[in-house]
Amino acid sequence: MPFYAVAKGRKVGIFHHWDQVKPLVNGFSGPKFKKFNTEAEANKFVEENSGEQTPREIHNTKRPRFESNLNLIYQEADLIPKKSIAPSLAGLKISRSADKYDIEEELPPEIYTDGAARGNGTMHTISGYGVFIGRNHTNISVSWRNCKKYAGSAYPTNQTLELLAIRHGLKLIESKKPPIIVIKTDSQFGINCLTKWSEGWKKKGWKKTDGKQVVHKDILIDCLDIMDRIKYSTNLQFEHIRGHQGHYGNEMADLLANLACDSP
Repeated sequence: MPFYAVAKGRKVGIFHHWDQVKPLVNGFSGPKFKKFNTEAEANKFVEENSGEQTPREIHNTKRPRFESNLNLIYQEADLIPKKSIAPSLAGLKISRSADKYDIEEELPPEIYTDGAARGNGTMHTISGYGVFIGRNHTNISVSWRNCKKYAGSAYPTNQTLELLAIRHGLKLIESKKPPIIVIKTDSQFGINCLTKWSEGWKKKGWKKTDGKQVVHKDILIDCLDIMDRIKYSTNLQFEHIRGHQGHYGNEMADLLANLACDSP
């Protein structure tokens, strides 16, 4: 397999796919990258040309990691304002449908998902989720009333809505089939469910180590099925980000989720 070494670009590292490298070097001033047949040669190139001792990570072949600078990529695509402003839903195009996946616009390199549940897991829970795609895109804000049909027997907890938000993001990706995309979420639980725990749960008939049924089984099966269908068309990556830390995309997804909570 080839090893693409990027010593100078938006991200330094070693990659196995040109589609990963292209967004990192195109338009970058003075990029330095080269294709090698061995990992050792690629490592040496990065060490000698990047000023770093070793690349931080080797990006694997099955689900290669793609990272980008949000402000740089989004500003070039004119998806968020170039000046730092407070997140706001003013003027944003928003869909309230849990079944809208065929938006007109192409997807950017990153999308953000978030869920909210006020009263978390009680009969009085008010909940919803949001998917932030971009300032010039159709964004998603869905209340529990409109999405509970996809939750199976799961109660409307924060975790339930986080997973439903990820599910909607995956459906958008399945519809648009971008070559590379990152789903960014502040739910480490959601990421772990889909990338770490689900395989073991499936082998045990969707039961946990205590013998109890996995609460979010229906949503997870749906998500995993989508991931399986897109694995050859899209290089998908999940990334955990800390919530409520002033990250523009995450704050926008949070506003969309809370808008859904306030919807009738």
